[in-house]
Amino acid sequence: MDGYFIALIVIGVKKGPETDLMLPSFTGYMQELYRKTPFSYGGRWLMTKTDNADVLNDAKTLISIRTKPKK
Repeated sequence: MDGYFIALIVIGVKKGPETDLMLPSFTGYMQELYRKTPFSYGGRWLMTKTDNADVLNDAKTLISIRTKPKK
């Protein structure tokens, strides 16, 4: 795709509360996408249109939440 890509980020049940806490720091686009994406198959499957630096940073943050090592 010219100028953007689509990232699929799955936020599962265990990472939901942490994501909810971080949600106010995300762009309006990402907040709306997260809230409108129904929970299914063990999580929220976010298909993000990553077309600017702010959305890319949100995607990176979600990925870091998703991949945090267990303590």
